[in-house]
Amino acid sequence: MKILSIVTETTQLRHTVVSGTQSEPALEHAALSKLALPMNVSDGAGLATLFKTLCSLIEHEAPDEIAILQAGKAKFGNSSSVRIKVEAVIQLAADHCKVACQLVAPQTLRTKEKKFSSIAGKTPEVVFNAGAPFTPKVMNDAVLTGWTQLPK
Repeated sequence: MKILSIVTETTQLRHTVVSGTQSEPALEHAALSKLALPMNVSDGAGLATLFKTLCSLIEHEAPDEIAILQAGKAKFGNSSSVRIKVEAVIQLAADHCKVACQLVAPQTLRTKEKKFSSIAGKTPEVVFNAGAPFTPKVMNDAVLTGWTQLPK
């Protein structure tokens, strides 16, 4: 199985592709790719541009499924409205390309992260990054978001 894993930020998307199974996962791309959000992402034209870009990305990567790390609460108690809009556009693009799409809650990610070593036999850093710490840290979230959706 091949999962396109996406983490949304307020100015960009970070994405990578994870494949295999939860017990034998593999990282398809060594680096975390960035996709800058359009400057006008809050209006209709910006969202339409993002939709087209995401459809191209999905067609290029040809994943079996897409996993999105769901926007959690920010410092002041709200999820970013930009992140929520972007998540919605990702889901629409996935539907348009006929690819299943799942939101992964941050709490689910942390719970699964604790179980990673017992399922995969090693730490995420060893399995996906030759034992080195993930940099930037969001790489850890992107990889684990995809891993949670792999079959057991």
